[in-house]
Parts: sequence; structure tokens; C-alpha cells
Amino acid sequence: MFLYARMFVTMLFGIYTSRIVLEALGETNFGIYNVVGGIVIILNFLNATLVASTQRYINMSLGERSASYTKDVFSAAIKIHHVLSLIIVLLAETIGFWFMNTVLTIPEDRVFAANVIYQFSIVTVFLSINTSPLQAMVISQEKMGYYAILSMVSTFAKFLFAYYLLVTMQDRLIVYGGTLCLVGLIDYLLYRIICSRNIEVCRGKLAVKDKSIYKSMLSFSSWALIGSLAGSLSNQGINILLNIFFGPAVNAARGLAMTFNNYVYSFVANFTIAVNPQIVKTYASNEYESMYDLLLKSIKFSVFLFAFLAFPVLFEAKFILGLWLKEVPEYTTAFCQIIVLESFVSCAERPMATACNAIGCVKQVNLSVGVLYMLSFVVSWGLLLMTSNALIPFIVHFVTILIGVICFLLFIGKYIHINKIFFVKKVVIKSIVTLLPPALILAAIHYNMEEGWRRAITTCIASFSIITISIYYIGFDKTERSKIISMIKQKIVSKL
Repeated sequence: MFLYARMFVTMLFGIYTSRIVLEALGETNFGIYNVVGGIVIILNFLNATLVASTQRYINMSLGERSASYTKDVFSAAIKIHHVLSLIIVLLAETIGFWFMNTVLTIPEDRVFAANVIYQFSIVTVFLSINTSPLQAMVISQEKMGYYAILSMVSTFAKFLFAYYLLVTMQDRLIVYGGTLCLVGLIDYLLYRIICSRNIEVCRGKLAVKDKSIYKSMLSFSSWALIGSLAGSLSNQGINILLNIFFGPAVNAARGLAMTFNNYVYSFVANFTIAVNPQIVKTYASNEYESMYDLLLKSIKFSVFLFAFLAFPVLFEAKFILGLWLKEVPEYTTAFCQIIVLESFVSCAERPMATACNAIGCVKQVNLSVGVLYMLSFVVSWGLLLMTSNALIPFIVHFVTILIGVICFLLFIGKYIHINKIFFVKKVVIKSIVTLLPPALILAAIHYNMEEGWRRAITTCIASFSIITISIYYIGFDKTERSKIISMIKQKIVSKL
């Protein structure tokens, strides 16, 4: 409930903030920030690896009920992230700086501003890296109230700074980079205060008694490094390819589409944030059947939850974007729709990735998935050389994620018993059969009504009601339906 309260606040302020930022910066400046910041994010692939490693080790230690080991893991993670942040700053100031000034397409009159916000982006990532182990500890301890409050503070700060962009007489692109850097500093300080005051293992001197933890965490991370680098290259590589072939305006369209999808996907991301620690803890407690059952349910429920917001977006993306933005950049609608479809697949990918991290099968998974993601970048580049269609990288990325889910399923099956036919039947086929009737009905509404408020409202109401009925009667089995009825009856009786 804390996470969903967070979601509604961040969505409400975040979506409007993006509109103000686009209005204040303009299409070109917004695109420049997205592609320049993307360079630093690619260099940040090391951090993404260590975050997954930190969460895995903390959750495992909590599952084993070892407070001293948890403190050692946290202390080691803090020190490793300190060193990592310095390495990334070095890479950003050398390789990244060269790449930005020689390869990217930036208007001549915006080169100075681009270099200034690049420096702000480096500082922001430096702070983000050192915030990561603190955030991982808060989530692993399941202190979702603090996590939700800190997220809302960050969102509200960005909202206030966005309004400042409209009135400032300074270069707005530089001011925007500086304010985001300030938000990163606020996040870091607040997480440090929360951890030191509310989590026992975060207090006192951060000394690592068991030095083997360094070797264990870095060994685990070394293989995950390949997958993380490949993921960053595939994701942020799309931004770079769009910049090289189409310019900053298309980067702006992709940035807006990603922002919009992130707010939509947060509806289900809150659920997975709460479930992921339980997946790791059940494995650490050797409760493999419970882990498998939790994995299946988390994927199925994630898909169903996402459908409530995804369907209206898929059918009314153009109208919604028109309300959100005063001027919708070209390609934004199509980008939004494809990215939303990607997120449906991500509903399965993220819990599976968590399960793989829990099991420890990082070598095989990351080698396979890493090669797959690197190939997707190469394939996208090759296809863009043959045809100038901005949708190509998105389509290739979607297919890549789909194949990646299959790889995750195969590797998990090597370590815990998974009936793959049962999985396909209970998750894939069940999800398709459940969501196909609502999709067909919404498509009929879309093509038989004129665009406008009337069709949008009809689509939203029909989507919620039809999906609810379909999930209850088709998506849920008899046991799940009886549990839901029992819970509702208990709530009614408790109120009376």
C-alpha cells in the first residue's frame, strides 16, 4: 500500500513535470539531455551489476537470519560502491567525454551547454552509485514506507525545479542538469539518515570482518557485469543510434515515451519490488516449491496488473499524449506503444532475473543474455544503415527481450524443478487467453468511435471492467477465486 501511494504521487507529479520540462527546454534541448545523460548511464553499467549483487547477498543473509553477515555484506557493498563511483567518473571524463564531443550530433550553439550538463550528469551518477547500497538495504528490510516517502520527496523536488525552469533567465538546459544533480544529493543524504537511524546493521563503524565477502560479491558481479554492460548498450545504444541517424528531436520523442512508460509500468513495478525479496528469501531458506509458486504467481499477477493501465495507453496513446504535452514530437506515439508492449514481456523478465540471481546461475545467464543484447545493438545498427526507419531499434529490442525470457526460463529449470509445459500453460497461455477478449473488445471500440474524450472515457471504463471480469473468471483458478471471496468476506465482517 505504501508503494501504491508512492506510485500515484510520483505519477501525478512526474507526468506533469515532464510536460513542464519539455515546454521549458524545447524539443532539441530535451533530446540533447537524454542522449548526453545516456552516455553516463552506459558507463554506469558496473553499478547496475553491483546493485543486483548487493540486493541478492543482503536478501540471502536475511533469509538465513544472520545479522552479522548482513552487516558485513552492507559494509562491503558501501566500500565497493565508493571505489566503483571513482572508476566511473574516470571513464566518463576520458572515454565518455571524447565520445560526446566527436560522435554525437549536437548543434554547434549547444555544445557548451551539452558539456556542462555532461559534468552535472557525472556528479548525479556518482551520487546515485553511492545511494544504491543504501536503497538496497531499505528495500531488502522491506521498509517500504521509507522507500515510498523518499521517492515522493524526490518527485516533488523535481516538480518544483521544473517550474523554476519556466521563470529562470539562465540557460535552461544547464539549470535543468544542475537541479537534477541537487535532487541526487538530497536522495543520498536522506537515505543515509534513514539507514543510520532505523536499520541496526547500518549503524556504527562499517568494518568487514569476513574479508571473503569481497571476493564472493565481486566474483558474482564479474559474470553479471557482461549482462549489465550488454543491457546498457542495448538500451542506451538505441538513444545513440537515434541521435546519429535522426538527430536530437527523435531522442526527445524516445525520452518522452520512456518517461511515460516508466510511470505506467510503476503500477506493476511496485508489486515486483515487494515480491522480489521474498523470492530470494524463500530460496535461501531452501523452500524451492514456495519459490517456484511465488515466481509463477508474481509473473501472472504482474501481467494482469499491468494490463489495467497498458490497454488504455495502447489504444489511446495519441489522445493521452496530446493531453499530456502541448506539442507531441514525431514518433512519440509509436514509440510509446512499442515500449508498452516491451513492458508486458518485462513483467516476466524481472522476476526471472531475480530468481537467477538468487540461485546464483549468473555465469550461464549473463553470457547468453549478454551476447543476445550485444547482437541486438549490432543488428539495429545494420538495419538502420539499410533503411531509415526509427522504429527498427525498438522492434529489435522487443524481440531480444522475448528471447531473453526464454533463456531465463531454461536456466532456472536447470537448478530448481520447473515443468516448462506447466509454466507455458499456467502463465503464457493463461495470460493470452485472459487478455485477448478485452483486447478485441477495446479494438472494436477504438475503430468504431471517433477520437476524443468520449472514446477515451469509454475505453478506460471498458478496459477496467472487462479486464477485471476476464481475470476473475479466466485468469484465476478455482483456488485463487475462493481465496479472493474469503478475503472480501473477512473485510466485510471486520467492518461490521
